[in-house]
Amino acid sequence: MARRFVALVRGDIRTIPNGREQIEAVAKAIGALPHEAFVSVAGPLFDVVKEDRDRAMQKYPMIYIRMGEAGTTTLPFYHDQIMAGEMRGWQRMFPVLAVCRIGEADTDLIEEMKRRYNSVDFQGGGDPVDYKTALFVTLLKLGQESFLRDNHPDKAERDQWYAEILAGKGLTKTGPNNCMPEDWPFTIYATPEVAPSLKWSRNGWEDRSNQDH
Repeated sequence: MARRFVALVRGDIRTIPNGREQIEAVAKAIGALPHEAFVSVAGPLFDVVKEDRDRAMQKYPMIYIRMGEAGTTTLPFYHDQIMAGEMRGWQRMFPVLAVCRIGEADTDLIEEMKRRYNSVDFQGGGDPVDYKTALFVTLLKLGQESFLRDNHPDKAERDQWYAEILAGKGLTKTGPNNCMPEDWPFTIYATPEVAPSLKWSRNGWEDRSNQDH
């Protein structure tokens, strides 16, 4: 499947019958793979992501994000994109979520994410709550619990999400809230393997995770 995806992405879309639809379908299937299966095909996928970062974020964002599961060899790629500060809208949370899946970062990157967490640009496009909560789960995965306990919203009813995550609710093998923001805006990828663990309901935040994630 990964081989087919790489061939489609690198091929001439004009000569491939239903080429765009094929890429979307295969990307969706790869993005929902279990962790072990995804990591086993990560090498050629990462090459494709690096070749055209913007296309990856726009056309197959879950593959872009899940490349972090391949480990620390991918960290420099995401480190540089976060530190450059060039992304806006939904895309600004993508490299952050990849770092959550890597689970490691240097001091400079951690401090930069703390700064952004405390000064989320609510004019930056996309959903600023998703960006802030993406930074939250990533900083928590990186061991910054004390900082987060001192710096999280607690005014609105839905702000209980932060306290629930700090208490370990929704934790999976991948990370806090499955290394996802409060809400994932792209429902096409809302499969159990990659979806946020906590879901808002009339009863508050409910843990719908599978601990085998």
